[in-house]
Amino acid sequence: SDLNSMNKEIEKVKAQSKAQIDSIYEQLDEANQKAEKENVEKRLLIRKLENVITSAGRYFERDFDTIEDVLNAFKQNRSATGQSMLGSQTTIGQSGFQSRSIQPGHSQFLQQQQQQKAEQEQLRKKIKKLKKQLNEKDDELQAVQEEKVKLNRDFERIKRDNADNIQNLSAQLQQTQEQMQRDADQYNHNLSQYESKINSMKV
Repeated sequence: SDLNSMNKEIEKVKAQSKAQIDSIYEQLDEANQKAEKENVEKRLLIRKLENVITSAGRYFERDFDTIEDVLNAFKQNRSATGQSMLGSQTTIGQSGFQSRSIQPGHSQFLQQQQQQKAEQEQLRKKIKKLKKQLNEKDDELQAVQEEKVKLNRDFERIKRDNADNIQNLSAQLQQTQEQMQRDADQYNHNLSQYESKINSMKV
């Protein structure tokens, strides 16, 4: 009958709605777990960066507030070191008549400068790598947040659409029931009149 069909349709819509909502809940749960994981990894990266910045501060014997401050210090130091080494080489050329006893000391000085330069370069690369990883982690977190916003939007839309569908079907069901009741009342009324006519004819 129409009533059975409409009741089945309502139950079908309710089941579909539950399945869709359960699916979105599951996706939201996964997104929240992913966001938590990304946040933990981001905190670890920040801690590593802070340690490296502290190391750079000890190296340069000054305090740094940001990564950019450290990188700028490296740039300035590399420029100063290059000029210093160039000046040392010029001095060597101009002082070729000096005794050989000075040369080993100067060679050791150049080795120390080269070692310092290598250490600086290693520290600079480490900071740049950590900075890149942190930026990538920020991008990943942003993507997760956007996914969560989309899922919440989809969740609200599905709830609204399914509620509208169920409301429309329920209204149709009620109209059908009311029409069936009117038809039944009309049938009973007609039957009563028919019976009355038959009884009057018997008298």
